[in-house]
Amino acid sequence: SYNAKDGWISFKKGQRIITIHSDGFVTMTMIGDREEALSILKELEDKAKLAWEKRNEIDINKPLQKIFVGALDVYKYLPKTNCKECGEQSCMAFAVKLLNGEKDIKDCKPLFEDRRYMGIRETLISLLISTGYDFEL
Repeated sequence: SYNAKDGWISFKKGQRIITIHSDGFVTMTMIGDREEALSILKELEDKAKLAWEKRNEIDINKPLQKIFVGALDVYKYLPKTNCKECGEQSCMAFAVKLLNGEKDIKDCKPLFEDRRYMGIRETLISLLISTGYDFEL
């Protein structure tokens, strides 16, 4: 997922969510140790170099397709704590109401207040933007 306005790109690699910010800052979830993180960073560097080499073959004007996102897709990127701070009984109930426009993403307090969820928050926001979800942070 790509957010031109805020300057980041986020994607999944296995169970990991990796976000690269325009200033070069990289966040990752589900990392076991420093060596694993360094290995992933090296792989990212190699892929970035390859993309740069093929930059003339990449059509940046090709329109992005909007995708369908269901409640389960949203739920995957919520904290899954069922803390009820959003006013719902569960994170799944929150996901359904978020997609229906009955809740705002900012109602999920842990997603915005706990740094552990920064990566999944950005991925969720990008996912929602790709479906046409309109909101202000």
